Amino acid sequence: MEEQLSTFLRTQEALIANMIKQQQDSLTAQMKQLEQTLQDRIDDHHIANDTPATTAYSAQPAAEHAHGRQKMKMKLEYDHSNPALFPAFDSQLEAKLRIDGPVIGTEVEQVWFGFGCLKGIASARVHPWVKAFQNDVTRFTKVNFFNQMRRAFADPEAQNKAL
Repeated sequence: MEEQLSTFLRTQEALIANMIKQQQDSLTAQMKQLEQTLQDRIDDHHIANDTPATTAYSAQPAAEHAHGRQKMKMKLEYDHSNPALFPAFDSQLEAKLRIDGPVIGTEVEQVWFGFGCLKGIASARVHPWVKAFQNDVTRFTKVNFFNQMRRAFADPEAQNKAL
């Protein structure tokens, strides 16, 4: 009788341990899914720890922004390690801001988004312009940002080469 009870208890212990393991695996999977959902939402709304808050001098209040989903879900980065890639990056960023600009936010927020796509040397090269004009909404514009990037990175002979 004692042996049967001992066997029964070991079996129950194994069943309980198995159920706990299944629950842990299920919770781990749910956490991963929640983390991915959160990351997708962060990506969709371009909220990142290194993105400065710009609504303080934004031309349009944050509450009025369009909060739809972005249509262009490409990762845009440019580091100037290969200058031949700049024209494509320039066009892709311009398209991204034209198509998803209202979702990203105000023009100031779109400039911050564009600057956030620059990495390494590219970011360092444009950073002085950002620091100089970040508080001046009349100068901190997409047109001026693209002009600054093109002065910094574009091949001055590109038009001649295209002909």
